Amino acid sequence: MISDYFTRSGRSFKDTQIPVLKGDGLRQTDPARLERSAGIKVVLDNLRSVFNVGSIFRTSECLALGELVLCGTTPTPEHPNMSKTAMGTCERVSWRHTERTVDAILELKEKGYRIYALETAEAAVSVMTFKPDHPFALVLGNESLGISPTVLSLCDMCLALPVMGWKNSLNVGVAFAIASYQLVFA
Repeated sequence: MISDYFTRSGRSFKDTQIPVLKGDGLRQTDPARLERSAGIKVVLDNLRSVFNVGSIFRTSECLALGELVLCGTTPTPEHPNMSKTAMGTCERVSWRHTERTVDAILELKEKGYRIYALETAEAAVSVMTFKPDHPFALVLGNESLGISPTVLSLCDMCLALPVMGWKNSLNVGVAFAIASYQLVFA
């Protein structure tokens, strides 16, 4: 088995030296779920970390989500480090860049999308019990500052992940993975 070689060889490997398995994993082929997933858009409001964005690309590809809208300073797939975390998914996920998050949200609203913010706001509803209206867009905010107040005011609702520890939030890439899986498979 290939994984045995990497763990027993005692050598240190770079990501580019490890073959990526293809075709493994539990595939979902429910046409209705795939159609709903294709109607989900994700809006990234000025994220800073190329690694978080790469992780979001990877999760979006795994769920067959419709589109990523990269706004403002959010790194795009042209960034030299994106491939490290995205692992070949950038060319498999529809994406576009827009300068202003507000413009992207207003365009989506005009097309009939509900806009949900994944944010640690007091009025937020737990994503674990929420049933979304389709089609919808999920807005993710900057790693330190969250979603800008102007963008937040345009959202139809805030969703949050429940926490029980001292910290009130997770890394944006991790939070997106948990929330998006819950929204797709709930």
